[in-house]
Amino acid sequence: MSVLNKTSCVYYRYVKTTRRRGRTTLLTHDEQICEFYLQTESSLLLISPYRANVSSGVRHRKSVGRYCENESTIQHGDTVEVVGELTVFDDVHWQGSYRAAKQRDGLMAPSKGKIEIRKIEAA
Repeated sequence: MSVLNKTSCVYYRYVKTTRRRGRTTLLTHDEQICEFYLQTESSLLLISPYRANVSSGVRHRKSVGRYCENESTIQHGDTVEVVGELTVFDDVHWQGSYRAAKQRDGLMAPSKGKIEIRKIEAA
């Protein structure tokens, strides 16, 4: 759940600053991300956000007096681009029949790098 807009999301970054005498001071910062599924044209991939570099742009902004709040989110339905290493995960959210595979293809950070997640278009 995002802090500023109170919407369901898989990622948010929240920053609150104050401006006084021409100087901006950071008051608080919070960033959260969870595993999520990415629907492609042919499959459903599990995205592991461990060591993620996320670019999502500022979606919500609120200013009151000298205080400013900014929030970036990735919400359900947003179009994203993910660059990572293809792997196979045990799918802990699997809800198929007992005969179906319990593993799923997914993307994760390479052993010496980061997974790149970039929002292209908001839903």
